[in-house]
Amino acid sequence: MENKSIWRYLDLAKFIGLIQTDSLFLSRADIFDDPFEGTINKATHEAFEQKIQTQLQEKKVEACYVKFDGQWVVFADGSHINIGESSFNTLNWLKTYTYVNCWHLSEHESEAMWKLYSKNITESLVIKTNIDKLVGALPDGGIVEPVVYKNYDSDYVMTNYFLAPFKTKRLAFSHEKELRVIYQEPPLKEFNDNYKQFNKELVNNKLGKVVPLNGGVQQLIEEIRLSPFAPCWFESLIQDLLVKYGLEIPVTRSEISVAPFELKS
Repeated sequence: MENKSIWRYLDLAKFIGLIQTDSLFLSRADIFDDPFEGTINKATHEAFEQKIQTQLQEKKVEACYVKFDGQWVVFADGSHINIGESSFNTLNWLKTYTYVNCWHLSEHESEAMWKLYSKNITESLVIKTNIDKLVGALPDGGIVEPVVYKNYDSDYVMTNYFLAPFKTKRLAFSHEKELRVIYQEPPLKEFNDNYKQFNKELVNNKLGKVVPLNGGVQQLIEEIRLSPFAPCWFESLIQDLLVKYGLEIPVTRSEISVAPFELKS
């Protein structure tokens, strides 16, 4: 993946949490507002269902095994009458064990992102870094990939059934130019001596996942830009916070707040 600039728009509370803990907070995928989050389209469902039916019937196996995070996991056994229902139930359950952190992929600021992702736009900021730095800051197990925007009514088939639903969104969201950090940590249990299966009896009580950053935020953040609507005192507050936590990161005001060129007589 080509190294490009990425941005994360934050309100003051989230920024303080970031520099206090030197870690990223990843939200559970099932709490996002988009009802299509972690879902598949009809073409993907039909292709996956056919694949499972083939394994169970033509190969005459007792169970269907799928690759998940480098190991084979039992997805369905011969007792499942409705494979489609089983697949949807599994994805809905997997959403609760999938954690996501979102970034904006662009070489410049976005006025729309300021308004969309700043709860209090007068007390917000954006942190800038690049893909390589983000990848290097994450502990093992994380996936960093840009979101793919697709027409869900098309015949597009997602190639990775368990990961693709969390990095695919509808075309209506393409303005977000989103890059995602994804961790999937579903609990597994023994199926037999050779295979495991998803332990769907367990319920996740965590609201998200905290991921410590290798090298901390000092190594991750290239620059901090303040909201174009921020008052003067806000810059002093951010500078004081950086001093308090021993951070040396450039702070500037948003380029959007720069006054237009004027001719002078």
